[in-house]
Amino acid sequence: NYGCDATGCTLSVNQAAFGTERIKTNGVSADKARIICSDYRDLPAGKGAYNKIVSLEMAEVRVP
Repeated sequence: NYGCDATGCTLSVNQAAFGTERIKTNGVSADKARIICSDYRDLPAGKGAYNKIVSLEMAEVRVP
């Protein structure tokens, strides 16, 4: 909705699969958002690779 291109990374195969499925079920195209199973140190680096980076140790939503 905001013209973003987002890449998430995790060491967990299960979390990558879960996130990828959530992206799909929310109607976001795979060319605009993806979750990869990788160590963050192995992500593409260099000028222009990313313009914003957010680090989340754990993100959790609880619905009462």
